Amino acid sequence: PRYDLVKKKNYIMPFMPIQASRGCPHNCDFCTVTKFFGGSYRLRPIDDIIRDIKASGSKRIIFVDDNILANRKYARELFTRLIPLKIQWFSQCTVNIGRFPDLCRLAAESGSLGVAVGVDSISQASLNIVGKRQNKVSDYYRLLKSARKNGLSISLSVIVGLDGDDKDIFSGTVKFISRIKPFLTVLNVPIPYPGTGMANKLEVENRLLHKDWSRYRGVNVVFSPKLLDRRQLETEALSMYKKLYTFKSIVIRSLSQPLRNILRTFLSNIIMRRSIYEV
Repeated sequence: PRYDLVKKKNYIMPFMPIQASRGCPHNCDFCTVTKFFGGSYRLRPIDDIIRDIKASGSKRIIFVDDNILANRKYARELFTRLIPLKIQWFSQCTVNIGRFPDLCRLAAESGSLGVAVGVDSISQASLNIVGKRQNKVSDYYRLLKSARKNGLSISLSVIVGLDGDDKDIFSGTVKFISRIKPFLTVLNVPIPYPGTGMANKLEVENRLLHKDWSRYRGVNVVFSPKLLDRRQLETEALSMYKKLYTFKSIVIRSLSQPLRNILRTFLSNIIMRRSIYEV
């Protein structure tokens, strides 16, 4: 890969991108992954990945995989091969990583700074509606605590405003996140990207407000929610973001991370706070 073409000076924290796997074995209604990559899960030869890391000339790597742990045997081999390289890396996986403490420890040993986990909702009813039955809300705290205990920092991705959500979802989600203390939280309203099951359903039900793709991002509500007012959802989602990124919240979350990640967590949260308060 022509990593020499990347202008590292243009990035605050330059992590070089590498892909180890492609696709996801799950098929949630709101997700674009299987629409882009199909329903299969493919793995690259680990020798090629090691070659790419060395070619990048960087000790900071982001694996752009959507679910780097979907094949645990492969993940174990990959992490083992990463240890001698002494890199730092970040990627994405499911909450079920907490079921495998040995894999968490191996990921940490191989240089993982953390993983982004899509819990997506604290409402089991909402998860079931969008086909994310592999997530069990009753297991969240135990699994995330296990991952952290075994050396991993966790970034949470959460959605509010799914069809099973009522007004209690806002305060409940803030309480949940405050209890978990992830190093970062990415909060979204449902975004019905073209071609997804969610978009098809909303179009059939005549609930899409428009197809201005430039507004299909962040906390812009582009459909009519089932149990909530559209304006209420936008307002409450932004309010949640600001509550989660007060200076007090940032300090508490930062100090709860593994020692090697405290400063990085604090700086990442400050950057996120600035983007939120500029909205």
